Amino acid sequence: MTLGGLDTTIVPAGVTVRLSAFWHHDGMHTRGRQSVTAGGDIGVAVTGDHNQLLLAPAVRSAYWEQVHRIAPLELVDRADELSDLADFCTADSGPAYTWWRAGAWAGKTALMAWFALHPPPGVRIVPFFVTARLGAQNDATAYVDVVLEQLAEIAGEGLPAYLTQSTRDAHLLRLYGEATRACAARGERLVLLVDGLDEDRGVTTRSGTHSIAGLLPARTEAGMRVMVAGRLNPPLPVDVPDDHPLRDPGIVRLLRQSPHAQAIRAEAEKELKQLIEDGGLEYDLLALVTAAGGGLTAEDLAELTRAVPYRVRDVLRTRAGRTFAVRVDDVYLLGHEELQAQAEDMLSAAELSRYRQKLYAWADEWAARGWPDGTPHYLLRGYFRMLWADGDLDRMLRCALDEARHDRMLLLTGGDVAAVNEVRATEELLAERETASLLDALRLAVHRDRLGDRNAGLPEALPATWAAMGGASRALALARSLPDAYRRGMELASIAEELLDRGDDHGQALEVCAEAEDCAARCDERTLGDVVRLRVSLTLLKAGQYERAAGLARDAVGSGEASRLYAAAVAACMADGRREQAEQLVRDAPDEACGGRALAAVVSALVEDGLLEEAERVARTAPRPVRCRSLVVAAVARARSGDRRRADALMEQAKRLTRTGGRRIDVVQALVLSGDMVRAQVVGEAINVRVMRDKAREIVALRLVRDGDHDRAEARLVSLSEEGFAAVSRNLAEALARQGEFDRAEELARGIPEDEQRVDAVCQIVGCMAEAGSQDRAAEVARSLNGAEAQARALVQLAAGLSRAGRSPAAEKLLLEIESSTRVPSAPLAAQKLSQAAVALCEAGAGETARRLVDGIEDLFPPTRMTALTAEAAALRHAVTALACVREVERAQSLLARHAPPEETAELRVALIRRCAAVGEVESARRLVRASALPDRGDSPERIAFVRGLTDGGRWSPALAEARGLSDLNSEYRELSRIAWGLYKAGQHDRARAVINEVLQRTRRLWTFNDANDIFLLKTLSAVGRRDAVMELTVRSRVMARYRSRRPQNQKVNHEAQLMVALGDFDAAVAHTELLSDPHERARIQEEITTALADAGTLDRAEHLAQSIGVPSSAARACVHVALVTTDAGQARRMTTVALRAGGWAPALPGLLKLAPEAVPLVVETAEAMRAACLPGHQVATAARTSAPSAS
Repeated sequence: MTLGGLDTTIVPAGVTVRLSAFWHHDGMHTRGRQSVTAGGDIGVAVTGDHNQLLLAPAVRSAYWEQVHRIAPLELVDRADELSDLADFCTADSGPAYTWWRAGAWAGKTALMAWFALHPPPGVRIVPFFVTARLGAQNDATAYVDVVLEQLAEIAGEGLPAYLTQSTRDAHLLRLYGEATRACAARGERLVLLVDGLDEDRGVTTRSGTHSIAGLLPARTEAGMRVMVAGRLNPPLPVDVPDDHPLRDPGIVRLLRQSPHAQAIRAEAEKELKQLIEDGGLEYDLLALVTAAGGGLTAEDLAELTRAVPYRVRDVLRTRAGRTFAVRVDDVYLLGHEELQAQAEDMLSAAELSRYRQKLYAWADEWAARGWPDGTPHYLLRGYFRMLWADGDLDRMLRCALDEARHDRMLLLTGGDVAAVNEVRATEELLAERETASLLDALRLAVHRDRLGDRNAGLPEALPATWAAMGGASRALALARSLPDAYRRGMELASIAEELLDRGDDHGQALEVCAEAEDCAARCDERTLGDVVRLRVSLTLLKAGQYERAAGLARDAVGSGEASRLYAAAVAACMADGRREQAEQLVRDAPDEACGGRALAAVVSALVEDGLLEEAERVARTAPRPVRCRSLVVAAVARARSGDRRRADALMEQAKRLTRTGGRRIDVVQALVLSGDMVRAQVVGEAINVRVMRDKAREIVALRLVRDGDHDRAEARLVSLSEEGFAAVSRNLAEALARQGEFDRAEELARGIPEDEQRVDAVCQIVGCMAEAGSQDRAAEVARSLNGAEAQARALVQLAAGLSRAGRSPAAEKLLLEIESSTRVPSAPLAAQKLSQAAVALCEAGAGETARRLVDGIEDLFPPTRMTALTAEAAALRHAVTALACVREVERAQSLLARHAPPEETAELRVALIRRCAAVGEVESARRLVRASALPDRGDSPERIAFVRGLTDGGRWSPALAEARGLSDLNSEYRELSRIAWGLYKAGQHDRARAVINEVLQRTRRLWTFNDANDIFLLKTLSAVGRRDAVMELTVRSRVMARYRSRRPQNQKVNHEAQLMVALGDFDAAVAHTELLSDPHERARIQEEITTALADAGTLDRAEHLAQSIGVPSSAARACVHVALVTTDAGQARRMTTVALRAGGWAPALPGLLKLAPEAVPLVVETAEAMRAACLPGHQVATAARTSAPSAS
């Protein structure tokens, strides 16, 4: 059935373009991806001799790789226990904790690891295995690291870049609840699984730290469960409270001994002693596996021991078959935690160090060879974990900064996630070493950015195309390597859809949807996060997850598409026979728009089911905004049934509601939905409002395309608005291409005026051409597009078409070449970082060096005008600022004129004026203000920006003169307040008081007030000790806040928090931030509080708060501010290191250059390398020429 008569909704500028990638103007799914067949996992075919890395199931947290290593290949005779564990996890009631106990070698870990990898449906496991066999995972610090990462992923939160032990513990305890609630919202249950609780070595080896048991939640919520496994009758650590569930004997379950495990134990302990006593090859193998922490293959051990591989395998399989255990990828580790501990004790620290030296030398040999094809997997995975467990910072740095090694890892896995994790682990250890080099921290940040940047240029739909061809592992690796959360989430949602289309693992598809949903919370802007939520919602509808899809639409309320998708969920429920669920969703609708459209979907469903009486009753009682549409749907149904009288009566009721163009659009949409095209056209042409009439024509034309009436649709193009022309032409071109009418399709596509829609249409045509066997022509059309990015997108569709035509090898080859040619830094992203670096250098007094960095920056932007809310537009803002800083004002103006999105031109010009005035280009700023002046505009944004720029630059007298010359009292009041605060911060307290008195006089003449005005004035009044005025202004500000009581709750809390900051009541301000539901809004206020604390000299508290900010960009700015304000060199170093980790190298430069001016050459070297690495315009075209297979 049709999903609820979904109609056209106008969404914010810029977002429409993104939504158009998956959503039709008339509610149709535009991409129309077709099923693609290819045998096996395509990723395996392209990784040389080491393709087994791509065979592992796709999982999110890197820790799951270790779980796979721990788990047995087969679990013997544990069906009853697995059933009991599943019952505990899914029970509606009962205790939240269970503690399975048994002696050593009972098979506890094997059972728990197997269950973690095979949970019941709807259960989300967060595992931690206390073990020394794999990287010293045996204390509370390791527990917090591993579990924090997993909980943050589930909750959709970013972790602060640097956390002290106390703040880590606090974040962990908070995230238990956040992750549990996130799971519950998705219809899942969170289960925390901890195995080996009694083996926690941190309790006795580290003073002042928690035990793992002490960090387990004392209270659970939203159905959370905790599963613990360990030895018989272990003493609980002293930091476990008396009322903790772990002290309840009722939760204990005894695990029966596994006869299989016991038999292995006796033999293994006997073999271990024999191996050490006998010496020789057996001894070497034992020492190497023990020192390495597992992960070596038989071939690796043969190379290390210079032994014959056959003999090594024979020893591992027979003479020591009980001591060693084999895991996935044929890697070996000691068979039990007890054996690891015994072997370490029996071999001694000195002997283990001697064998680690062998591993170091082995790694050095492969590094000297440039990590070629054939590099042992251990050196690319387990080796670094061993270094991390040993705290070997020097060797970790070598690995983490080795580009060739990370390139090899990329070829093996298809992504850079593992490489980025290595860099982050090294950054973390470096931050703990007070004497570590800041230049090393900068090098790590630069390399981490480089790893992310080289994936930013991967074209849209590349990961999903791999998934459609059967390469899910490679697809996921590519998507997870994308640095931008928005793109990552969109690609993951597309991959999940492809998994569903192929009939692959349904559970994996839902897991990927959850991962995409997590990305929505990490987007830089709420608007982009909502687009991701809506994209995931579409995929969930296809998966039959109606309530979860509706929940995401509910979360995105405020976005133009939210109510449309909410209605789609209701319609899907009705189509699936779940009427009660649909009606419940209608009752639970978050706002009138969602509820109304949902009810309209119910009416449509009832009509299609032939329940006309009920449909009519529901239509008559529908809320007014959707009643008209519902009545029309019911009227058309009555007419088709032959009941003309009832039909006319219903239509008459609908007409009475059509007093505005908006209501008549509802009628048009309903008639189109019902298939009554003649009447829809008549009603549409009768609309008086031009915009609405144009929209009606567009709706009718799109339906004609959908119905296959292409000639009539094309004939209507001349009557459409520019927006409608683009939408209909695009859909018509794609429909014609699917029918093989390529000439006509291409001509239509070339005539689309809007760049994004034109490129989308051409890309789809290219795919259809390739599928039809016209590969050479498809490649020629792809090359004809302007810009490397557009060409790459078209080539991806060419590959998809080849695959659909049964030419999978050619498709795979083309996709790999596209990857290779586009895996370079994004030019606009490079421009943004170069600009940020130039600004920092200018502010540090290195103006000439800054000028060098922006030399030729214009060449890094695409030749066409940009679209708003894109990476290119963000980069343009930074470039304009940088050019103003180096006093290249004409170049900045020229850049704006050529590239600025029309809707952002004015805003960018305002930013340019402000920066020019701040850096001393006062006359240039004045000229820009005069050039933008319009009659009757009053105090224009450009003039306000000029005043603020003078204030930013400390040019107090001209700033005061300009502010006093403003015609609007509110504007004058606002700018004088800012100047007063600036004077106070600059130490000119008497002058600040004078301006304050002047401002207070102005306030008596105002009828309206602005919150921001009050905040700046309050800051200054509080600073100069005017308590009387502070109290009066505070009362007035709160009165105005109540007057605006209809504002969203977040805005009210935001205002109160800002008020508390201005008054210096930082405790209250921090408390208010916890009430903010939007993480970006919360981070922004926390940044303001941090800045205020630092300016007030409360630097330790400012440091603590900066480290707890969850949005990386806000955390970086806050840390940089503290680093610049503090006189404590150690604190400045800590804050700069955190900023490097949180926001990347460019935003952290102000703090870094203050502490380490010797970093300038490295900055310049980095900037020039980035510029040189940007994608040349001919590379993708070259890929098309060399890769497109001939038709012959």
